[in-house]
Amino acid sequence: MSDYEQFGFGDGDAKVGVKGGRLKMDKNEIARCSFLWWPGLEDGTPDLDATSPGFVAANRSYMKGVGYFISKGPEYVKIAGEPPKQRINTILVKWPVNKLGKIDVEAIQKGMFEVIYWVFDPNKYAEIKPIHADWHFGSHDLKITCTEAGFQKMNFSPCPDNILRKFLAKGVDHPLVQQIIEAGQALLVNVKNEIGRDLSIDQIKEKLGGGGGAVSSPVADVAATEDIDEALGDLLED
Repeated sequence: MSDYEQFGFGDGDAKVGVKGGRLKMDKNEIARCSFLWWPGLEDGTPDLDATSPGFVAANRSYMKGVGYFISKGPEYVKIAGEPPKQRINTILVKWPVNKLGKIDVEAIQKGMFEVIYWVFDPNKYAEIKPIHADWHFGSHDLKITCTEAGFQKMNFSPCPDNILRKFLAKGVDHPLVQQIIEAGQALLVNVKNEIGRDLSIDQIKEKLGGGGGAVSSPVADVAATEDIDEALGDLLED
C-alpha cells in the first residue's frame, strides 16, 4: 500500500482528518490563489473543468536533526515518540494583491506572482471543500486571509473569477501560460516529498547518530502589458 493518498473533493477524501517553496503568510495578509494542480498539468494542459484539483496526503513526524519524514508504521511512531500528523499538499498560483485584496495588475506585469506548494492540515481542507462545492475552483479563485502567523490560521472565501482561467483562455502557447505550466510541472515532480522525506528507520537512526522547503517559483519575462490588461480588464473595473 502506498504511504501517500491522492484524492480530490468528494473523491477518495474520506480519510482526511483520520490520524494517521510553500504558502506562508503574515498576520492580516490577504492572498488570492488559483489552484494549478488539475488533471492534465503533467501534459501541459490543466483541465480546470475537471471535478477537482489534485491533492496528496501523508502522515508525517518531525525530529530535530532529521526534519519531517513520512511515518510508515509503528516503528516510525516509536522512534518519533508521538503519533504522526496528517498533512496535505497541492500547488497554487499566488497572485499579487494590495492590502485590500485587490489584484495588483502592475505586479503581475512584472512577473511578481508565485507558483508554490501549499502544505496544510485536514481542518483547512474541511473548510475549503464546501467552498469548492458552491464555487468551483476551476472558475473561482480562493481568497485567504491570515489571522495568526505562527500556526498559519486562516479564513477562506471565494473570489468571483479565476485569474488562471483567464490566462489559459489565451492558449497554452501564450508565454505567461507556458511559464506558469512549466513552474507547476517542476513542483509536481516533488509534490509528495514536500510533505516529508521518505526515509527508512536505518536512515533516521543514522541522521540522529551523526549527525526541504518550499519551491517558490516567481515567473519572469511575462507577456506584453496590453495582453495582461485585456485578460484582466473586467477585474480592473471592480
